[in-house]
Amino acid sequence: MRKAINASVRVVALLMTSTAFAQDALPGESLYNWKLASETLWRAVTVDPLGTDLKLSDRRVSEYMAVSSDEQRRMKVLLGYNKLLVRFRNEQDEADRARILSVLKSQQDSLHQAGLSIPELDNYFSGAGNENSAGVPVHQPTP
Repeated sequence: MRKAINASVRVVALLMTSTAFAQDALPGESLYNWKLASETLWRAVTVDPLGTDLKLSDRRVSEYMAVSSDEQRRMKVLLGYNKLLVRFRNEQDEADRARILSVLKSQQDSLHQAGLSIPELDNYFSGAGNENSAGVPVHQPTP
């Protein structure tokens, strides 16, 4: 019994340590898929899925800036970011839409300051006339 408990404690410690190290991983690095899996678990157990999604979108933007010169890695980040944009577009609550708009605008500003852009994000602010009553554009991001 003691050996089983020791083994279990070691496995849990290893998982926690790996998860902590994975949080800084970028696409193409060995722990990136572990990072994505831990984020999926995080979203599943959170009491604020939208808040978690907003934090995850900030992570994807940071990753995008870090790998912007590598087409393959950049595309992997964009796939994850676009999934979040689709979730944001489907949000029905007006207060949540305003929360989303604020975060997306901040992300867009950060990207522009770095000389970068994400076309799907820019579509949210393109003034195409497809906005809800809160002024949040409802464009469908391209995958």
